[in-house]
Amino acid sequence: MMTTEPAARPAEPCDGFWEDTARIRAGYLAEVPTQTLVLKVAEEVGEVAEAYIGMTGGNPRKGVHKNRSDVLDELADVILAAAVPMVDLAGGAAQAEAHLARRLGIVSARDVAAPPVTPHPPE
Repeated sequence: MMTTEPAARPAEPCDGFWEDTARIRAGYLAEVPTQTLVLKVAEEVGEVAEAYIGMTGGNPRKGVHKNRSDVLDELADVILAAAVPMVDLAGGAAQAEAHLARRLGIVSARDVAAPPVTPHPPE
């Protein structure tokens, strides 16, 4: 018996995200090559690790010097750093949005993902 992967459902992180990302790219990042933007993702991931170590006190010399908000800020920066070159590589904000929506639908439809949450009707 042959099984097929469930159909992907569209999704977006937040309204206006891709338009804002395209504005950032066209603004202060206009002269930065796409290759550099892709490499920037790795730099941002390092900053997440640094913030997490600072939050958990993983460096005995520095102790606890970051908090959860610092880690969340750095994680958000990773998402933004990845989104900017996606706009370039996908051919625009709409194409990047569609690509992420397709990918999120595929990943969230995997058998190992928790089932979708269905809202309860008001009582």
